[in-house]
Amino acid sequence: MAAPVLFNALFPNPLHKHATGSKNLVIIIATELRLGDSVNVSGTHGAKPTTWYGTITSHVAGPVWMSDDLDVDHEEERKGPEADAAGGTEDVSVTVTNPTHTSNNVIVPGTPIIP
Repeated sequence: MAAPVLFNALFPNPLHKHATGSKNLVIIIATELRLGDSVNVSGTHGAKPTTWYGTITSHVAGPVWMSDDLDVDHEEERKGPEADAAGGTEDVSVTVTNPTHTSNNVIVPGTPIIP
């Protein structure tokens, strides 16, 4: 299988930053994917940023895919003792992986976050 080519990722709802059992939705614009392929998202804040993991759960049409099972894989480890912020935005990095290759990295700036 050819390597996936990731064009964009869209987050219609804010991303939950803590493992609360709440699943997050991401719309993926890419080629060379299939149902069940991996979706990986990484934040940019903290000493070790939040990471989310999910799978491609549906094919919308053409290069548009959806993952509605994105969940926190690792909670952010802070650089200091500061408390959680009251929300805001964070740049996140997205990749998708088919059975043989991982896609290029796409940065989605200003993604809304639920702390």
